[in-house]
Amino acid sequence: MKTREKLENLVGQKFGRLEILSLTEGKVRDIVVTCKCECGRGHKANLCNLRQGKTRSCGCLRKESIKIFRSEEHTSELQS
Repeated sequence: MKTREKLENLVGQKFGRLEILSLTEGKVRDIVVTCKCECGRGHKANLCNLRQGKTRSCGCLRKESIKIFRSEEHTSELQS
């Protein structure tokens, strides 16, 4: 199986919250993919970062984590 065919098999796969929609030409380490996040936003990501788990969402996961952390921090302050 050729490299391009292997890469095309990735279309439709999910990495974290991102589903790969299409591939962009590039060197093996610099392949950029167009994804759709579970939140509905589009996002372009480096394929290596997706595979390694360094990119898991369009940024919505980070925003949610910060929101949860701040609400837990605020709740603990009220209990003190």
